[in-house]
Amino acid sequence: MRSTIAALSVAALLPVHALAAPTTIGFAGMGSGAYDTANFTVDGYRFSPNCHTDHRDFIQGSADGATLGWDAANCDTTVFNPNYLGPTPVSNGLGSLYIDHAGALFDLISFVGIAVDLFSGALFISSKGGTQTVDLPINTPTEFTFSGEQWQNVQWVRVLNGGGDPYWDLDSITLSAQSTVPEPTSWFLVALAGAGMAAARRKRQP
Repeated sequence: MRSTIAALSVAALLPVHALAAPTTIGFAGMGSGAYDTANFTVDGYRFSPNCHTDHRDFIQGSADGATLGWDAANCDTTVFNPNYLGPTPVSNGLGSLYIDHAGALFDLISFVGIAVDLFSGALFISSKGGTQTVDLPINTPTEFTFSGEQWQNVQWVRVLNGGGDPYWDLDSITLSAQSTVPEPTSWFLVALAGAGMAAARRKRQP
């Protein structure tokens, strides 16, 4: 009986992974300017551009009046961010935005993009091999969602702007980080184990 109770206690205390509430990140609080050689963190998520990246507050249709975008014409090794956190840097006119959660796993849920010029071919890549190419209509905020295990429990996501002079802006991105919390069953087992140990003590008393 005591060994069973002990086993239940251990099982009850084992952590389980669950998703925290989704976080939708906009860029209104960043301040205007370019981020050519700098990484930045928003709500615990790290954003690392490999080239000329702008925080803009004039893109038509933005939900909060601020977007993150990059000029593809400047995305080459001459303006490469030496602090870039992502895998193999992308050049040849392909701007790369690397996103992670400082080592914690997360899900990519959705993003809202706005094309400033005629645009197609924005490419999303995940650390688990997910790839998704999207086309964006001009000056129309458009939400794209991601589903499937290739976008869940990922270490990082990389966004490629598609290249060429036309460009698009990231208006917001929704992510959900992993957290380690006891599930309801675990709480029940904790209570059950505690009650069992109390009963065993009473039984031993004369």
